[in-house]
Amino acid sequence: MTLVHGMLAGADSIDDMNLLRAGSTQLILGHQVMAPSTLGTFLRAFTFGHVRQLDRVLDVALARAWDAGVGPGEGPLVIDLDSFVGAVHGYEKQGAGYGYTRTYGYHPIIATRADTGEVLHIRNRKGQANTQRGAERFVDELLARVDRAGHRGPVVLRADSGFENHKLMRTLDRRGVEFSIGVKQSTQVRALIAAIPEQEWVTIADYPETGKAQIAETQLGDWRLIVRRTRLVGDQAQLWPDWRHHTFATNRPDAHRRHRPSRPRRCRAYDPRPLGPGDRSMTRFRFSSMRRGAAGDGSPSLGRNPNEHGKKSASKIGSITVFTAACTTRSRTRGIDNGRRSLLPGFGMNTRQAGNGRQLPPFRSAAS
Repeated sequence: MTLVHGMLAGADSIDDMNLLRAGSTQLILGHQVMAPSTLGTFLRAFTFGHVRQLDRVLDVALARAWDAGVGPGEGPLVIDLDSFVGAVHGYEKQGAGYGYTRTYGYHPIIATRADTGEVLHIRNRKGQANTQRGAERFVDELLARVDRAGHRGPVVLRADSGFENHKLMRTLDRRGVEFSIGVKQSTQVRALIAAIPEQEWVTIADYPETGKAQIAETQLGDWRLIVRRTRLVGDQAQLWPDWRHHTFATNRPDAHRRHRPSRPRRCRAYDPRPLGPGDRSMTRFRFSSMRRGAAGDGSPSLGRNPNEHGKKSASKIGSITVFTAACTTRSRTRGIDNGRRSLLPGFGMNTRQAGNGRQLPPFRSAAS
């Protein structure tokens, strides 16, 4: 719980957890705040079995949060599938390596809910792992988790061309999952694009005046291949006079003819530009063991989601997601007096901080 609360407050290393030990913070959090050295010992004891137990905690947390009213209901659930490179430093990082970005680190795969950004599934991988390594197993686990959480509506999976895999796409077809997956510019795809009649290209009216964009459709096996081409106009056209093509395959019969609405977004859970108190929690890996890193992956998944549920009573949903699901803490209001407010407004704690609250800044609302 110390790790989860630290990530909610914006911590991106174990040492940052010391900030939670200031004043009487633990009376607000409802549990003892552990020292960084203790947290390191705790994480070093993790095995892959413990990581799977964290997966189960995330299962229960997600199901309870959605049951409380923040789930997609019977509507469509749009999921963005992506991967990212988490940089590490030092020579004792198990599984770390150089991948396609030439950055030394790990290469986790992650799935987020498109409309809220909440983490639905995450799995750590070696730094040299190909983008789509383990994607089929990952998607199987993801769909099973969504099903256990109680979602009964349609599921739409979006991913970039790094996850182009016809076997995966056929599996999604069989399971009734709609998808929009980017397609690489292979010789076959370039030939299909060249065969599109000129009159089939439709101009996108509201594209910026500095360029021109058109869209068309053809077939790639059993799937629709949506192609968007763009180029610069005016003086800038001299920089790139030819058309640039962007393609994705889809099995969606009602997919929008515009490329942008179906384009997968970068998962906000690891975007290096912080969007909130917990948004930096996945930008660094400071663990020597891959299992410790995997445990670190699971913790921000739990710690991040209450912030995303903030639109619908962050206090209530945050309590359900972290406190109730984990079942490891006392009442968060125990021993609270009329001190200053909590350091964690994004978590939905509207109680006041006990004690003198030294070293903690006064609470400032978003309006101020």
